[in-house]
Amino acid sequence: MRAEHRHELSAVACAPAERHFSDAAGWSAGPWYYATIRFPDVNGDGRADVCGRGIGGVVCSLSTASSFTPAVAPLWAGAYTDAGGWAAGPQYYGTIQFP
Repeated sequence: MRAEHRHELSAVACAPAERHFSDAAGWSAGPWYYATIRFPDVNGDGRADVCGRGIGGVVCSLSTASSFTPAVAPLWAGAYTDAGGWAAGPQYYGTIQFP
């Protein structure tokens, strides 16, 4: 990870993304959620964003360099949902990768 992104990772605990990537929001319910949290650069701005697979699909919060935006609606809602079987085991949720 590049040095300029290290400060952004600590922002997860105090930024709007906390509402979406927190124990209270259900991310601690099992590895089918918390094990999918990653920090890819999804919008190509060179900053580490935060994404994870939730009950309704993959959600992401974009980095603003000092915090994160509120998570957007599931990006791939129909493809990675609990109803679609993605919580069934690591052979499913463990294969999700970001560029």
